[in-house]
Amino acid sequence: MGTWINGGGAHDGIYTGTVLFGFNTGTTWTDYANSSQQSGLYPKLDCYVILPATGSDYIKYTGNLATLRTQRAWVDQINTVTNWTSYPGNCAGYNAAIPQYPLGASITIVAGGYQRGKWVGVKNTDWYICTNWEDFVVPDSTTDVLIPSSGVTFNCRLRVDSVHACRDLTIQGYKLIGADTNVRVLRVLGNLNITGGELDFSDNNPNTKDGVIQLKGNWTNFNEAAFREGNSRVYMIGTSLQAINNPVKEVFYRLDIDNLAGISGGTNIQVDNILTLTNGLINTGTNEVYTTSTAVTSISGYGLSRYINGKLRRQIAISGNYDFPVGSTSNYELANLNIASQVGMANIIVDFDAPSPGAAPNPALCFVNGSPIVNKLDAGSWSIVPNTVPTAMNLSLTLRERGHTNSVAPASRYGIIRRDDASSDWLGAPFAHTLTAHSRKRAVQQPP
Repeated sequence: MGTWINGGGAHDGIYTGTVLFGFNTGTTWTDYANSSQQSGLYPKLDCYVILPATGSDYIKYTGNLATLRTQRAWVDQINTVTNWTSYPGNCAGYNAAIPQYPLGASITIVAGGYQRGKWVGVKNTDWYICTNWEDFVVPDSTTDVLIPSSGVTFNCRLRVDSVHACRDLTIQGYKLIGADTNVRVLRVLGNLNITGGELDFSDNNPNTKDGVIQLKGNWTNFNEAAFREGNSRVYMIGTSLQAINNPVKEVFYRLDIDNLAGISGGTNIQVDNILTLTNGLINTGTNEVYTTSTAVTSISGYGLSRYINGKLRRQIAISGNYDFPVGSTSNYELANLNIASQVGMANIIVDFDAPSPGAAPNPALCFVNGSPIVNKLDAGSWSIVPNTVPTAMNLSLTLRERGHTNSVAPASRYGIIRRDDASSDWLGAPFAHTLTAHSRKRAVQQPP
């Protein structure tokens, strides 16, 4: 598709236009060979070339022209060496062989089979090989990528030291693999939808890092087992509210939240290594965030604009200084349990109720250091619930309430009171007994 201008001498013709296909009767493409019989491969033509046979002339496509094929199927047909026949030194044989192109020839292209961003994996597992995509074009950040449930030869594997970008990513079947090193990067600028197959970021080796996923849209997974997290790291980097959806729960190894608009937890979220809160809230609704590592550093980065708006469950050791960065939609309400020792508890779940339900303290029952309590700060109260009743426990509790409108001075007038549930009476300090397995509300309080 262009213009050919014959030169004034030998081998100096000029073509101006679009290059549709590369044909080479040699055995290799040779750049700058300073030869009239050799050539380098035209840029970005990797998937539209063929080296059908060795020889300098008399090579003809002799494959079937009558079969109806899609655009992709015709390119595959032309790219198949066995569909070409060589007639070395035999001009008459070449001209006589069917098809005889000077007499006319045509092909019929049917619709379909040429979808942008559809993985077919006909050559190998490499994302960056164009023949592995149905339209022969490696996706970019504007392309919706599909790993279909059928018609795939090889699973798709991310390349080492490479970023693999797309817009939406839908996995219907087979595998997209990003395991065994943290320099395989998948960057999804739209939504991630797993409806079948696997997003496999695990090499089954707990001692090696696995790949990185950067997501700007929603995370939707039909089955917890369909995302094999391994030792991977997932970054939620959107600029509008991002949802994490799963029928039961979604498990991450490392999860980084860097979205000022926040995360909507449409399922229980479990983090097995480190949860990093850089920007934005995780809004759990009726679900929870659960960090399963007993390390006190398993949650990092939290602060006034980055915390759990809802329920946070932390796995605990027999001792440790554990922050619970929870709060409400509008306020960060940090709770801290500094455990000197404990026996029996495996994890503790904390959330902040705003406003606090139930009645005010009864001054006949609720005392702090001998002073009757008649009021409490009005921003809300904490619910602190262990998974089971501890048989022994020595800890200190620090609560930092924000957003209340009834502050008093000095700070020495504040204390902590507690109750088993919203229908129970508030009791003061020193506490009469240890944590129970019931919901135990705690609030910053003030004496009269």
